[in-house]
Amino acid sequence: LAANLQYLQSRGLSSLTVDALLEAIGRKEAIDLRLLMQLCTAEDLLLHDLLEKDLSFNPQDIKLLVMDCDGVLTRGEMIVNQDGSSSKVFNVKDGMGIKLAQEAGMHTAIISAGTSTGIVESRAQHLGISHCYVGKRPKLAVLEEWLAELNLSLAQVAYIGDDVNDLPILEKAGLAFCPNNAVSAVKKHPKVRILKSLGGEGCLREMVEEYLLG
Repeated sequence: LAANLQYLQSRGLSSLTVDALLEAIGRKEAIDLRLLMQLCTAEDLLLHDLLEKDLSFNPQDIKLLVMDCDGVLTRGEMIVNQDGSSSKVFNVKDGMGIKLAQEAGMHTAIISAGTSTGIVESRAQHLGISHCYVGKRPKLAVLEEWLAELNLSLAQVAYIGDDVNDLPILEKAGLAFCPNNAVSAVKKHPKVRILKSLGGEGCLREMVEEYLLG
């Protein structure tokens, strides 16, 4: 809320109301709902957007959608068969979310620290994901190579991850998200937006529809 109020203040909009709300936040006082509604009416905003969304963000700034696999596109579980082979379960709603992002002009990529290279690469190929890495290299180093190839910056990246090895990218990406059941270190990071959906249960679709496509 404070960041959105500061953004509105920088644009010179509803300055008296914004100033009053920022002063209340600075003094750690209860927020007057009437002032919030007055501001929403004056600026034609939804209360949910004022409280939950980044008003300064332009979805067109994001050119690359990067996702972790285990715990994001899956529930973080692995099915081990009797012959020792393994399987993963993916959510078709997330698959459609990836397609929607691609149709909007975004590049899409997976960076996974897992070991199921064939499964992840097969899923990426099926969805038309242009960049896919499965291995033990630092995720940020992999991403920086792709950015150089695509002539993009970290500010143009939207990233979703659920564990501590995702933090180096989450801290620097233009937009950072995690599923609702991410580890606490990720959920506590001030830059990370916590989605309502769980990993493997539509969190990627929620991210795309609610934030990247507006």
